[in-house]
Amino acid sequence: GWIWLGGRCHNCKMKISIRYLVIECLAAAAIGSIAFVEIFCDGINLIEKPRLHLLVFEGMMINPPWVLLGYFLVHTCLLTILMTAALIRFQKDAVPRGLYLCGIVAATVLTILWPISIAFDIQGNATSLNPTIINNLSSAVVGALVGLIAGCLFVPTMITQKSIAPWSHNYAFILIGFVLGWQSILLVALLCSLSHLNIRLFKQRLTPEHCLWLATTVAIIANRHWTELISG
Repeated sequence: GWIWLGGRCHNCKMKISIRYLVIECLAAAAIGSIAFVEIFCDGINLIEKPRLHLLVFEGMMINPPWVLLGYFLVHTCLLTILMTAALIRFQKDAVPRGLYLCGIVAATVLTILWPISIAFDIQGNATSLNPTIINNLSSAVVGALVGLIAGCLFVPTMITQKSIAPWSHNYAFILIGFVLGWQSILLVALLCSLSHLNIRLFKQRLTPEHCLWLATTVAIIANRHWTELISG
């Protein structure tokens, strides 16, 4: 649409910055990458022994991979919340805590209703091997606690005098840990720290919301390999 309209509003002809097009492309690339690895590559980031061929359209219609579709929807919802927060900060506005709290409440309900909503348990084993509410809740709670600790350690380094409600970022860390587990939140915190170090070295500015969005996308794609690495 941006290209078709020549970068201007259809009604008032006001110029629309190309950065909005860049953000939309990044969002499409993030969700498209998740769809590719979780659906069309048979969940190579979630299961231990994936099939060696890609799913075809006819196969998905005859025998849809419901579990993989479920994971994709959960992860897409998480990324949507993080992208929304990033866009709000892009406009230099404060991210409402209710955005993250709504996600945490929804994730809690999902954890109870779907015992394998988190792909790996506390020990790093696939939850599909022992799908119980207790295992899933324990993984979610531990992930949320690790997310809170990671947020308390990471957020202070990102606070500046111009920061708007900086400690609300802790809710984002809690949400990510709750949805993905403690293994993934460690990778997210590591990637955010590396991004922040790079930003400081090159004197560039990137908000925690942008770091979290990009780091979470990488963590979802590398979920299985990272979990195997830290779980031995």
